[in-house]
Amino acid sequence: MKLERQLRVLLTMLVALQAMTAVAGIGLLERMTPAIGEILAENVRSVAAVETMLARLAEPPTDHHRATFAEALAVAQGNVTEEVERAELATIEATWEAGFDGDPEAHEQTVRALLRLGEINREAMAGADADARRLGSAGRWALAFLAILGFIVSFVAVGRARHRVLEPLADLLATARASRKGDVHRRCTLEQGLEITEVAETLNELLDDRQRRQPTIQGILRQEALPTLLDLSPEPVVLIDAAGTVVAANAPALDVLGERGDEVLGRIRRAEPPLGEVLPGSELRLVPLAAAG
Repeated sequence: MKLERQLRVLLTMLVALQAMTAVAGIGLLERMTPAIGEILAENVRSVAAVETMLARLAEPPTDHHRATFAEALAVAQGNVTEEVERAELATIEATWEAGFDGDPEAHEQTVRALLRLGEINREAMAGADADARRLGSAGRWALAFLAILGFIVSFVAVGRARHRVLEPLADLLATARASRKGDVHRRCTLEQGLEITEVAETLNELLDDRQRRQPTIQGILRQEALPTLLDLSPEPVVLIDAAGTVVAANAPALDVLGERGDEVLGRIRRAEPPLGEVLPGSELRLVPLAAAG
């Protein structure tokens, strides 16, 4: 059925949106984790190596300090994250031993290269941190967008369900209750394209058939009992329909109509407001001819 299929599609969309929200959130967090790990694993080691080398240059030039400097330099050389580091590392490689031996120019060049190397790694750390922040901001906006989209889809789904299911069902119920209370004219509102429309059409057909089967008051009044009922009145009385046609008349009325029928009926038809009393449940009026003059 179309309605069932549409409901399934809407529910599937809602579930898919929720799944997308969860996957997107997890994915963004997973992308942030390596960025933070990169900051800790790569640049921090290089900065620590630079600080170790600077400390050894500031201390007396012992063999132990030379060995420690060489180890720290090897760590920095094996942990290159930015291409600009290579030039500074080459300078350090070329000047550090002379600096340890007391060459002031080589010592100054080594220190300057180490400071630049540390600055490069700190800038890389700041860049990685900015990337992590951007990912976090993008994740928040993505989750907010998916949440809003899910709300819109939910709102549309509820609206369509109300229009295509709840309102037609309420109309069916109101029509059935009205029929039970005796309203023979109430019918369901029909809207094409809905499965419930078939139910509404069937109910309308049943009500139409029921109304056709019920005897109308006009039919009852046209039966043989009608003349007898009218003859009980000593006054001339006629029963006319909406077009002003005489449906039935008692004996005194027939005498009047036989003498001046056109005149009397003309007055009845032209009278405003209409003469006589409307019989409940019909368009027939019971008119005393005395009222027509």
